[in-house]
Amino acid sequence: MTVLYIYSAHLEFTTMNDIMRIMNRGYNTKKQGTVEYLVFKEGNTFVGVCLTFDLVREGKDPDALLEELRESARDHINTVILKDMPEALLNRHAPAEYWRIYDQNTKVKSEKLLIKSPYSFDFSNNALSIA
Repeated sequence: MTVLYIYSAHLEFTTMNDIMRIMNRGYNTKKQGTVEYLVFKEGNTFVGVCLTFDLVREGKDPDALLEELRESARDHINTVILKDMPEALLNRHAPAEYWRIYDQNTKVKSEKLLIKSPYSFDFSNNALSIA
């Protein structure tokens, strides 16, 4: 299995309590939170997972797959906010099998070099930015 992308998009926080919640993979709210993605090759296809919302996609192009996942996550966030749905829907994590892949690969990478995610998402402005 080849892991191609691991992204953690950290969102805007306003208080120390918010920061502490997310450090422990805390509770996402309609104003702030973290969205984590994983894209890996399995056989002849690529699998993309939005770990935070349990969204899974398959495709042939890993870059397009990651973009599709990011769009799906944005749509999910917008739906929860605009329809005033429960915040629990922003904390619907993927099954443990995907988190194991994510954790194994982030551990290896972080031991070699700490890499900051180039992505950030601000729920209040519905804006994804690249640093």
